[in-house]
Amino acid sequence: MYTISDEERAAGRLDADKLASIVNDISAQGYAVVADLVSEETRRLLMTSVLEDAQAIQAKAELTAHEKHTGIGHLQLGLRRRSPYVCADLLANPLIEHTVSAVLGKNAWLGFYNGNVNMPGSTSQPIHFDRPFTWKSKGEAEAAGQSWPPPTTTLSCSVALEDITSRNAATEIYPGSHQETCLLYTSDAADEGLGVDLGGRRII
Repeated sequence: MYTISDEERAAGRLDADKLASIVNDISAQGYAVVADLVSEETRRLLMTSVLEDAQAIQAKAELTAHEKHTGIGHLQLGLRRRSPYVCADLLANPLIEHTVSAVLGKNAWLGFYNGNVNMPGSTSQPIHFDRPFTWKSKGEAEAAGQSWPPPTTTLSCSVALEDITSRNAATEIYPGSHQETCLLYTSDAADEGLGVDLGGRRII
């Protein structure tokens, strides 16, 4: 796990060697863990609002569209888009932007802002990735002058609002699976490009 120095936080940029190491980890294993990118104050503020909103959703006693595709108790929760919940150190964080631009290039942009909540008593969620490849086959990638597996074109930046442990249903990450090209599409969501079940294999 990487940590941020006071000097980096003040400069709004990561040390060059650290940044290179993070980019290499993302390329090789598909992820990197960086501690304390977002302030504790912001995390506490958002955690309170997320718990309130999640409890309000569950009080309706009906499954959300996301639960129907994934599993009971898995809420894809839109974060509040008003003051004081829109926080600069989350949405305009120079350290996050520095990292993302090193992976995707300087023209990278924020295309999705949401929250995932795993409620007590939830069922298991299918193994999946969040975004499909931009080029869907080796032939399509080669026709576009790209390698196969294709280069990274999207990057998820997940901020944990509390410590993730086995007690509160930790997210499982499969190192290297971002390069997997043999997939089995088994759901409507997968067919629509919203997610892919990795429980089986099919060459694409």
